[in-house]
Amino acid sequence: LCRTHHRLIDRLIAEHTVEGLLRMKREHEERILLLTALTEEARTVVVRAIGGIRGAAVEIPRSTVLATVTADGRYPRYPLALAGEDIEIDLRNLPEEGVETYWAVGTRVIEQATQRIRNAQEPIPHLSVFALTRIPLLVALGFHLDDKVPTTIYQRRRDGAADGAWAPDKDATAVTFTAEQISGQAHASRVAIAVSLTALIGA
Repeated sequence: LCRTHHRLIDRLIAEHTVEGLLRMKREHEERILLLTALTEEARTVVVRAIGGIRGAAVEIPRSTVLATVTADGRYPRYPLALAGEDIEIDLRNLPEEGVETYWAVGTRVIEQATQRIRNAQEPIPHLSVFALTRIPLLVALGFHLDDKVPTTIYQRRRDGAADGAWAPDKDATAVTFTAEQISGQAHASRVAIAVSLTALIGA
């Protein structure tokens, strides 16, 4: 230890047990190891899509994004960004939902923001997507993202986990999907598809 902290610990010996000091040393070494192991290949461009859900604006703090991406072995880096290290798609100021232009304006905002990815002057090795908005706008976002760039999509967990709320739940049960015909003829020329992501669909 340096002279200052050596004296501090000697004066507060009860607060600095051997176990506590070893824990501090271990946590510091783990943090330095993680940071120095992040090579150029580990950089990612973060895309944050922020919208309104049930009439309330939502937030995805940059600090949460940084912690989640770093824990996943990557670091955010977008050298052409004018502010911050990410691409923010702000969908909080769209026309009122129900107005005819709501979806058109939202789609245009998404298209303009993702254009920065397609027009990047440097190759983008990876995308990290954090999106919290209405499902049709999420579909539009997926449509406009370049499928040639490796992408990790982080989903906000609903299990009440405050720390790592966006981190994958490694103990979660794998999700499976089924498709079945609810009504109509087997070989109809026009088909309507009902998709449910969070609840059952009534017949």
